[in-house]
Amino acid sequence: MKKILIASMFFTYGLIVGTFHIFPYDLIKDSYNSIKYITIGSQKNKNLKECSLPQSTKIISGSTIIIGHAYGRINNSTNYDYLTPKVENFLNEHRQNIDRVIFTGDVFYEPSLNKWNRLYQQFSSDMQVYVAPGNHDVGSLSSAEIFEMSKFGFKNSISIKDEPHFILEDSESNNGLLHNSTLDLIKNTNQPIVYLFRHHVPIIELLNVANSKNGKREVLPDADEFINKFTNIKSIVVVAGDSGGFPSLPRMTCNSYKNVTFITNGIGNVKDDIILVLINGRISYLKI
Repeated sequence: MKKILIASMFFTYGLIVGTFHIFPYDLIKDSYNSIKYITIGSQKNKNLKECSLPQSTKIISGSTIIIGHAYGRINNSTNYDYLTPKVENFLNEHRQNIDRVIFTGDVFYEPSLNKWNRLYQQFSSDMQVYVAPGNHDVGSLSSAEIFEMSKFGFKNSISIKDEPHFILEDSESNNGLLHNSTLDLIKNTNQPIVYLFRHHVPIIELLNVANSKNGKREVLPDADEFINKFTNIKSIVVVAGDSGGFPSLPRMTCNSYKNVTFITNGIGNVKDDIILVLINGRISYLKI
């Protein structure tokens, strides 16, 4: 009788979780999607090669810092109202050596114009600050309008003025797909290497390491379809920040296919979180 009662309680709670999406609905959904997309990825192109990045031990003058998922771990009990403290503290500590910081999406859990203004006022006196927005930053009409009103706002894609081969993209506004304007910016550059900073992973093979796996991301191309757009470019590095938000996901991945290198990275408020460092055309990682 006791076993039947316990089983009934678990069954009832399961119905409530599924109906009202309360804890641990998100964890169960994420685990299911991870298994699902690992299977999808394995059925797609198997020619992605793992690559490695050198590790930095310090920030030297002139560094560009790349940070994905700056609000930290995906867990409603630990969501910070601003940047996660480890990111804010890192930028404050090294601000004299940082020329530029590029946030690759999900900067804030709940964005507001005050938070964008605070970010600009806090760091722009010492470094250039750029944002390639994610679903938390521009995922609703109101948040997209707020982002456009901020100092960081742009539509679709832009290149950085003093580094024209650095391209920022709003991947959320095009269902995770490349914008035509992004393709034009890449094709029109005369640089031997192009860096594309965005939030969402650009190919289906990488969905297994992404925080966001549902719905619109199912239309992503595979690696072959993606690189066919860039046959005239010597080398492209795509850095996506929609990863690392769960402890089960890697802090960073690096894969290459023909002339494209794919890097994912994101903060999860766990030990050995990683940010990326770019200086003199050399990209590395640093544990924070």
